[in-house]
Amino acid sequence: MSYWINIHHPREKGDSRKSQFRIYVQETGQSVRDKIKKGDLAFIYETGTPSKSQIAAMIDAGTPSIWAKPGKKGIIALVKIGDFRPGKWEWNGKSFVGSYDTTKLDTQKDFVSLSAINAERSKLPELGDFNPRMPAGLGGLRELSEKEFEVMSRLIGFDAADGGRGWSMQEVRDTVADYMSMLKCQLRDEEFIKTEHNKMLREKLHGRSVSAVEYKHQNISAILTELGYPYVIGYQPNYANYQKLLKEMVTEYVLSDKELEQTMTKAARRTPAEQPEVGLLSDLQVAPPLRRPNRQPRRRSGQPKGRPSTDYGAKERANRALGKKGEEWVLGLERRRLREVGRTDLAKKVEWVSQKRGDSEGYDILSFNEGGDPLHIEVKTTNQGKHFPFVITSNEVAVSRELSASYRLYRVFLFSSKPRYFVLSGAIDKRCWLDALSFQASF
Repeated sequence: MSYWINIHHPREKGDSRKSQFRIYVQETGQSVRDKIKKGDLAFIYETGTPSKSQIAAMIDAGTPSIWAKPGKKGIIALVKIGDFRPGKWEWNGKSFVGSYDTTKLDTQKDFVSLSAINAERSKLPELGDFNPRMPAGLGGLRELSEKEFEVMSRLIGFDAADGGRGWSMQEVRDTVADYMSMLKCQLRDEEFIKTEHNKMLREKLHGRSVSAVEYKHQNISAILTELGYPYVIGYQPNYANYQKLLKEMVTEYVLSDKELEQTMTKAARRTPAEQPEVGLLSDLQVAPPLRRPNRQPRRRSGQPKGRPSTDYGAKERANRALGKKGEEWVLGLERRRLREVGRTDLAKKVEWVSQKRGDSEGYDILSFNEGGDPLHIEVKTTNQGKHFPFVITSNEVAVSRELSASYRLYRVFLFSSKPRYFVLSGAIDKRCWLDALSFQASF
């Protein structure tokens, strides 16, 4: 299979077919017919409002203007290429020899702007900015590299790992059920093998690939994380335009499965019997998750209607023993870090502020860098994975702004099994998206 991008054209004169996405071949570009195969995929690119000369040419030719997003430049469709239909005609000074039928594929978005395309491509320096200009004479058509296609697919919400074949309701239901069985095992601290689950699930599905199932599991992790539920560790949340049906099925499952509710409640109350040891410092700290660009603030009402009483984050937050042990672990971590760089004097001064003065200070631990400058550390502890959201108070956010140069948030995760942490420096609202969970009403 090959991948293409094609400039959007109006229909040729007399074409009564309703599809506005056809791939036209210029007489000077017939060489592309040796490359294009039926079943290839192509993005349709909109160049914006046509020029006056183009409009005049279309009027003269009797062809309608069907620009999908007047004044906007970007991708407007993803299509599968079908049969070639020969036929000669002239348009805007160019000679055409025929066109390809296309079938529009289902995607989560119907328009992706040029600026969004370039923002995504900037993450891969080898791609550079997107250039919509096509080779001369090819009628606005050029071949895309596989990497370019992956970037475009992610933006428009196309399941490239599965070739775009839609998932049936039963397939989605089976996939959600399999994922939830793994999540229950994880919450009960029982062993399971993800590759075996993948294999057995694919036997129920219709030719789905290993990567397609993993991609769907990552989508489920994203949905659960957005709803404030734990996710299966190892399936990093993938927020890239998941199926609407998938979110509906996940929501239905968490609303109706009492066993999952009970399992989450028990897991939220779990605290390690013994204080986890601080291992090699170089093994403990990991890079923090990146804040997703262009995410809209989420209202609490975005939670499923009639959601069960189990709010995992709230119950874990109420687990004072877990929070205390997490702070104590970071306290030992900081003292050890300073001793290992030869600052035993500073290690002795590290203070557990929340234990001595309470939570009103807006941070839990007072530590120092190697030069002796203070570090104000807030600790957030969870038994769940790296991407599980945490709750932070308005006072803590305010303090992170006031002390931005010295403020550090240590997010400790997998605490009861294999403690790791990452650090967010400075004002929290610059590093995370903050969603309002409650409001104070006054008169």
